[in-house]
Amino acid sequence: TALGQGLDKEFLLFWNAPHCQTLRNTAFYSFLAAIQSFKLSFVMSVFLKSDGKHRWVATGVAGSIMLVSSLVNSKLIGIATDLIFHN
Repeated sequence: TALGQGLDKEFLLFWNAPHCQTLRNTAFYSFLAAIQSFKLSFVMSVFLKSDGKHRWVATGVAGSIMLVSSLVNSKLIGIATDLIFHN
């Protein structure tokens, strides 16, 4: 990246450009939607590939893991939000 190659000035020009703020906002929301879609598709896949009583247990476990991981990641998302939107 530009930062790793000593091109800090060029990166900061890019980072502070008005059109880049809109791009960062859109990319951030797309990233969040992609993560949640992946988690939801995993839970739905577990439900569809299981059968009987195991279906409900496996789906419950996968859903619980999805919810817990969302709670754990909320602090990281908060930090990223501050950096992207309040910079």
